[in-house]
Amino acid sequence: MLRVRPVVNTGHAAAWAELLLAIGLAELPHGTSGERCFAAGSGRVLLRTAPSFAIELGFEVRDLDKFAQWTRSDGTEVLLRTTDAGPIGHITADDRLEFTATPVNAGVTAGSGLQSTPGSLGVLAVWNTPDVPGSAQTLRNIGAIQSPGGPGALDAHFRAKHGGYVDLRPAAATRVDLELGIDGDAGHLAARLEAAGLRPRFATGTHDRTLLVAHPDGGDLRVAEHHHHAQSPAPRE
Repeated sequence: MLRVRPVVNTGHAAAWAELLLAIGLAELPHGTSGERCFAAGSGRVLLRTAPSFAIELGFEVRDLDKFAQWTRSDGTEVLLRTTDAGPIGHITADDRLEFTATPVNAGVTAGSGLQSTPGSLGVLAVWNTPDVPGSAQTLRNIGAIQSPGGPGALDAHFRAKHGGYVDLRPAAATRVDLELGIDGDAGHLAARLEAAGLRPRFATGTHDRTLLVAHPDGGDLRVAEHHHHAQSPAPRE
């Protein structure tokens, strides 16, 4: 099992929670103090109270020991450690990006991408990296599924079998961003956000329409229409 669950570190967790709920994510029970978890139709987002704003790449797995065994056998090291919140797997990619894999209850299926209906949302972690090929290999090694791309493509697109997506985009420095995708027209979402007192706007000059919603840490959360990834067979259970 593999699910995308980026972490939003923020000093404005309550305001972020209000935004995610307004967009249409659902809050899940989460026992760790200072953290709140939200599920889209595909993928999840973890909010963590922190003194400064940052987005981290993160994944959920069912069996951490088995995940570590498979990932090591494919060529990527996983450091297992125990925290106050429980066990966690720590991975360092070739571009020095550090990310985590956390064991969760596989019986809680919210965010697993089981059904795609008009208006359903997907969580997209954007991995900006100077080493797209190396980062792509790391994602393949952890069990993510790569979508077919054209020859010479500079970026790469992945999905996790149990929900969520990761895009690799070429950049001079390593950084992770959070975006969402919506299946179909974002107009209804824009109207709902406006009714809630927010001020969404559509970006210009993009191939598919992208809705921009100001987030509590001074930037925009992007919600892109028609964000689809090919449904290739999963390499693992």
